[in-house]
Amino acid sequence: PMKYEIRQLGVSAILDQSFKLIQNHFKLLAGITLPLVIPFALIQGFATLLAAPQFPQHPNREALEAYYRDMLGTAIYTVPLFLIFLYVVVPITNAAMLYAISRVYLAQPTTIGDAFKFAVSRIIPLMLTWMLTGLVVLGGMLLCVVPGVIFSFWYALVTQVLVLEGLSGWEA
Repeated sequence: PMKYEIRQLGVSAILDQSFKLIQNHFKLLAGITLPLVIPFALIQGFATLLAAPQFPQHPNREALEAYYRDMLGTAIYTVPLFLIFLYVVVPITNAAMLYAISRVYLAQPTTIGDAFKFAVSRIIPLMLTWMLTGLVVLGGMLLCVVPGVIFSFWYALVTQVLVLEGLSGWEA
């Protein structure tokens, strides 16, 4: 197995090790990403295409109002899919990916199954922490855009903390 340096690295060394890690473990990393993200993204995309109304060829006020009213109607199909993607598929995939990368980086054996087993075992803390983070960032955006951006930077690493340190909720 490839060994990776655990030390302070500059940007170019971080990028170099990242590319080596992806190159050396592409099957593992692709095997984690592809089964959930690609099919679900395709389902979500097709549902959106099938449900979305056709934009009027000669838009006038009434036609545009009807179009936007119909677009709001598609939310019944697209919003639940988006929420499942955001709060289930993405956290599971991210947690599995982080678990696998951390194991590989520390030269510990891992498989796609191990990574998903770990991620699924942490699904409730993952979902709750993602929802809490989303509420904090949304609250910041409602206050003013700048606090929302600041909050999103503050909470950008919650998944990494949850996976690598085992913390969740406010602790993460």
